[in-house]
Amino acid sequence: MKKKCLITVLIIIFLGINLYTAFLTFLDYLAENKTIVISNQESYISKEIKEHFNIDYDITKVTFYTGIPDGYYVIVYDNRNISKEYFEDNHEDSNIYDYFKNVKADIPQHLKYLIIEIIIEFIIIYFLVKKK
Repeated sequence: MKKKCLITVLIIIFLGINLYTAFLTFLDYLAENKTIVISNQESYISKEIKEHFNIDYDITKVTFYTGIPDGYYVIVYDNRNISKEYFEDNHEDSNIYDYFKNVKADIPQHLKYLIIEIIIEFIIIYFLVKKK
């Protein structure tokens, strides 16, 4: 009886964790935000962002959000991966907006976590059921 209660509680906890991770995974596809890591300071988007927003330091990461009802927001990270500046632009016809709208979504990190979680959960449940 204790074993069945333990397995039931674990399944409920695992289901909650999986639902939360699935929510984070699908939020990446639903939300209009994209993050790119910039390794080459001479790349097109790096030059474009530096020129458009008058930035004079190296950029390591850029997070892009579409605005409501129009425009976009950009968060720029410096070489220490610290959020340096937050920019807002109301022009949807800029090259930065076009670039980020054409960037395809990569498999999010949360999806990898979800798969690993499910595998670990099956192993835990399997050993609990197998144990007499």
